[in-house]
Amino acid sequence: MSAISLISLLSPSSNYLINEGIGIGIEGHDYSSDVQDLISLTQWLGVKVQLPLMKKMTEDEKKEITSDIITPDGNDALEKKGKINVYVGKFPEKWKSKLLGGIQYFLDKRGIKHGRWKEDVSSLFDVSMIRIPIEDLNITTEPAPYVSCTYSSFKVLDDWLDILLNKADMTFTINATYLLNRIRQFKQTDKYTEVHHDPGYSKHMSFMEQLQSMALWAIAHGHETINGS
Repeated sequence: MSAISLISLLSPSSNYLINEGIGIGIEGHDYSSDVQDLISLTQWLGVKVQLPLMKKMTEDEKKEITSDIITPDGNDALEKKGKINVYVGKFPEKWKSKLLGGIQYFLDKRGIKHGRWKEDVSSLFDVSMIRIPIEDLNITTEPAPYVSCTYSSFKVLDDWLDILLNKADMTFTINATYLLNRIRQFKQTDKYTEVHHDPGYSKHMSFMEQLQSMALWAIAHGHETINGS
């Protein structure tokens, strides 16, 4: 899951178009569930707890929330152990118990080991907060691949593999098995031999290998379709 503010996801005017690239993912897979570090944990908790509560709030209550409520502490974002912070002082009073109860529920449901929760005051925001020590993320599965590819590289891949279905807006939907076969067929061609060791094509080759890994993961986990936009 990309690090986009959860608050902005509720805005009907939100439009996260990456003008210089295309995001490629596996249809039907919940990427927010791929918890591998504390930043992905807090994003997952945001999707499971913070967002559903905010959708039930009044417009005035939503206005009290000006940033994400659940975040990693300091430099712990990419760590598998450390602290996460819950800024309860920035959350409407009526919903605080549901917020903390939801966090407790989903941590326990996922088997994430956490230590004693500690009340504190944020020196950054000057609001009350809860610090939660995360001791074990209980990682049991390999995360699904997600590829962020530049438009220039994707156009090269389309020339090689002929997989781009909508050339007008650079979006596509493709069967994972078909994509895997197209990549394998391309690797048997003279063109592949020509570009394989050419430094000028190294970035494009890397993206193709990532697509192959994605197709293999999708097939292995029962998914049929890969989307790009």
